[in-house]
Amino acid sequence: MTEIREYETESSLADMITSAPVGKELCVQFGGIPKIVEVEFTFAGGWVIRQSLAPGMDLKFVKGEGGYLEGIKITLKEYEGLK
Repeated sequence: MTEIREYETESSLADMITSAPVGKELCVQFGGIPKIVEVEFTFAGGWVIRQSLAPGMDLKFVKGEGGYLEGIKITLKEYEGLK
């Protein structure tokens, strides 16, 4: 499992994806970050998947064949807790 911290760059995630074999489940942990994590996957053909993760949730996905995933955008949103 890989833990992504706010100060790490997108290259950390890109390196993790590049080095993983096709078919492997990848798990990104945002440990200790009390923020909502918004993730956007952009694929060839115009497909876009958007997911919001509650604080403490992991991002899990399976690596597919190359040439289809065009980008991943991760945004950390402020979270003030329940009111």
